Amino acid sequence: MKKDVLLTAKEEQGKEAGKQGIISLIILLAVLVMVTISQGWEIWYRSTGFMLFAVGIFAAALALRPLVILSSGQRALRERKQITENGRYVYGKVMKISETVGLRTKSLARMYCVEMVYDDGRGLKKWNSSHYAKNPRDYIDIGKEYKIYFFGKKSCLEAVEAKNRKY
Repeated sequence: MKKDVLLTAKEEQGKEAGKQGIISLIILLAVLVMVTISQGWEIWYRSTGFMLFAVGIFAAALALRPLVILSSGQRALRERKQITENGRYVYGKVMKISETVGLRTKSLARMYCVEMVYDDGRGLKKWNSSHYAKNPRDYIDIGKEYKIYFFGKKSCLEAVEAKNRKY
């Protein structure tokens, strides 16, 4: 069974982009069938160049957005993997989970941010996470310690599974 792990908003969008690509492909095929039914099979024989050009432009327009989102999400997942495998970690204490309203796929959505405090050997420092689409309260507890990974200027919270999850 898959583990329910807390992912950033960008990582979640990357996982959902595959579904959007399939939906785009279905829409493209439906449009091609509708054009063929309304115009007849002769349209493919009479104006092959124009139809191929129209199909190519339409396919590019439908596929471009999911591809951009997919590449962005995959990049975020690769960065997380690189940070956790090659970076160093410290334990940070969760101080607060803040909630903001932000844009997500052309609509307003609630986004969450985890604020933590950690000791890097020179004193206490504050760390803010990336934005999460899911509520982190279902995954982490305020006042508890979790690993924060650092690699260069990049950082991330450890992979935290959902608490009290029934399968």
